[in-house]
Amino acid sequence: MGLNGNRKYSDTVRYGQVWLGKRADSGVWYAQFRHPLKGTYTLRSLGTTLKKEAIKKADHLSAQLTNREIGRADGMLPLDVMFDEFLKAKESHLKFEAAKRVRSSINVFQRWLAANHPSVQRVKQVTPAIIRGFQRQRKAGGTAERTVDNDITNLHTVGRWAEVEGLIDKSPFDYSRGGPIDLFDAPGPELHTYTPEEYDKLVVAADTRGDLLIRDLIILLANTGMRFGEATHLVPASCHWKGEMPCVEIRARNGWTPKDPREVKFVPMSPAVEQVLRRRCRVPEGTYLFTNSVGNEVAENHSRTRLKRLFPLVGIGPGRRLHWHSWRNYFVIRCLDAGIPVHVIMTWTGHDTASMVLHYAKAKMRDKVGFAEFRKLL
Repeated sequence: MGLNGNRKYSDTVRYGQVWLGKRADSGVWYAQFRHPLKGTYTLRSLGTTLKKEAIKKADHLSAQLTNREIGRADGMLPLDVMFDEFLKAKESHLKFEAAKRVRSSINVFQRWLAANHPSVQRVKQVTPAIIRGFQRQRKAGGTAERTVDNDITNLHTVGRWAEVEGLIDKSPFDYSRGGPIDLFDAPGPELHTYTPEEYDKLVVAADTRGDLLIRDLIILLANTGMRFGEATHLVPASCHWKGEMPCVEIRARNGWTPKDPREVKFVPMSPAVEQVLRRRCRVPEGTYLFTNSVGNEVAENHSRTRLKRLFPLVGIGPGRRLHWHSWRNYFVIRCLDAGIPVHVIMTWTGHDTASMVLHYAKAKMRDKVGFAEFRKLL
């Protein structure tokens, strides 16, 4: 029931999209309105006994409702609404893994709030002290600092989106310079890569075991710097044989897209890569060049397990953090060692900035002074 006609209120009036009512017992004016996001009716005290003051506040509130800015000025937007609206707006545009990570951070934070601060349900109630408590307890519970930092950055992504949408005034998870939240900012894990000797031995080991799929993937990734998904979505049309040097074209095809959907890269083929791809191109157009034993798309985790089974055979110990992506490190380092300009490497690997190429180079070049000198060449 609306305020009009309710005996609890000695006076009621409709103002724009807001019903105003003066409580008979206290004389305080209340506002009732339909929340534009939740679709339910909300009752809010206006904190005044003066009708003129109540109407003035109702005028501001009605304007917020008209412009769908309710919650921005007063921080009353429910947290669950902010999270739900973000996922509805963005999930279809995010890569599967990115959406999964953001959803995971939201779920972790909401469960932690429910257990530790059940009364905190609106954006304005999420104080820096609460977020710092979340960080401390996550770390104390055994969660890695880097994972906690990732949760905060994912939550701030949601907060920044809500700012732009006009749903809130300021993201409570702001960790930027001058923001209320600090990240642990632990150093990233040491980048590991293969050596040229290990590359040769792994190719031989895979060949000896008859695992042609793993052998060919090693050759392709080590000599092109491709991401695993780029390699496993190649089709015959991806290979260009004419010209001074054969090359591989990486672009969105058949419903699959690279990391940047608009990206188109042309990566030269080494003789070893050319040999692999010419043999694998003997399939119908549109068919993936790399498939599993039953003709389906190659799974990264299963193939990685097969790759790691070769490690003991070539002397790679269990302490090394090596996987498919490590071949990307290997390729960048080989290019740098050969004196290939960074901007050329970027066109092959698809890195957006030179700093990312240098990030990979840290796997080999760890001297900070040397890095400063190297940047002079950029």
